[in-house]
Amino acid sequence: EAIAAGRRLSRRLVVVRGEASRSDKLLDAEAGGRPPREVTFGRLLGLARPELPLLATATVALFFSSAAQMAMPGLVGHMVGGVIGGAAGEASDAKRRALNGAVLQLACVFVAGGFFSFVRGYLFTLAGERVVARLRRRLFSALVRQEVSFFDANTTGELMNRLASDTTVIQSAVTVNVSMGLRFGAQVVLGLVLIF
Repeated sequence: EAIAAGRRLSRRLVVVRGEASRSDKLLDAEAGGRPPREVTFGRLLGLARPELPLLATATVALFFSSAAQMAMPGLVGHMVGGVIGGAAGEASDAKRRALNGAVLQLACVFVAGGFFSFVRGYLFTLAGERVVARLRRRLFSALVRQEVSFFDANTTGELMNRLASDTTVIQSAVTVNVSMGLRFGAQVVLGLVLIF
């Protein structure tokens, strides 16, 4: 009877292996046996929902750092104007005060821009790492609940790749790419405001 049971199990494994590809089975396992859902940007952002306060603060810092970047060329122009501009009869003390004021403003903008860039980068990275850790925990708990036949059909390397590198790709999609898109959008809006 043990031999017959072993043969039935062996036939079942062959049938299971023929039903779907390895990646399809892994996606089914991640979804808890349900058919895999379509991957959308909204679902990816849904993974980051618990980190919303961090992401909101990082977005505010992003707008301030973009504003500082956009203000720098104008302040450099004022500084250059203070050096070479001015009326011919203007006193050198007035030129020096104008130049010192422009340099001080530029230094403040550099410091503020650097600070807000640091805050933006730190918070977006922190939120991304938390999202990846949460996703890896969910994926690992789904893998642990699988039957032995699942591990016969999926190689250990493929499963480790899902835990390691695929979740990191999602991290950059949810945090870094969103950060860059927001930064470029903010620069366009601020640039148009400064032009007009």
